[in-house]
Amino acid sequence: MSENKGNELNPWLSIWIHPRKTMRWIQQNDPDDLVIVLACFAGFSEIMVSASRLNLGDHIAIPVIFAAAVVLGPIMGIIGLIVLSVLLWWTGSLMGGASRLNMVRAVLAWSFLPIICYSILWIPQYILLGDVLFESRVVIFGSKGHLLIVGFNVLRLMIVLWSLVIFLNCLSEVQKFGLWKALVNTLLSVTILMIAVLFIAAVIDVTFT
Repeated sequence: MSENKGNELNPWLSIWIHPRKTMRWIQQNDPDDLVIVLACFAGFSEIMVSASRLNLGDHIAIPVIFAAAVVLGPIMGIIGLIVLSVLLWWTGSLMGGASRLNMVRAVLAWSFLPIICYSILWIPQYILLGDVLFESRVVIFGSKGHLLIVGFNVLRLMIVLWSLVIFLNCLSEVQKFGLWKALVNTLLSVTILMIAVLFIAAVIDVTFT
């Protein structure tokens, strides 16, 4: 990312505490820098979370899950970035938003950073918990494994919530919205996306049954 002389800032650190200031700095420099990289890592993290939540280890070998996350994660991350940013930009423009599309992409990508940082913890989680991390095996209540799972889940919830706080502040900054209007912008986009997904799923179901 290019330097902004007289106004040095490290977005990797400042986005956590000063999201608005960081987004202004990104807007003044290169909004497109690192966006795709961040989306790729976010996609990896999301596939790992989904694999754990769906207990895919019951049916798929663990190395295959990791390989799928490495290969498919970046693809899903980029697709998600493109679709969500277009929806946020379009619905935001209907609400009077002032942001360009590439700035909305930057907002999404940089708000993924806490989730990306959490993905690093998949390594110690697997070392400590093993295959049970992706399986439906019941962990004894109160055991060391159970406490570790609860601890990691609580940490992930906190990370996701903080990522949401960063996202809403950044979206509010670039759209020139208040936080509540940024939340409405987000909910409207997510609702449209869910309706589209359900419609496509229904069409596929009718077509192949």
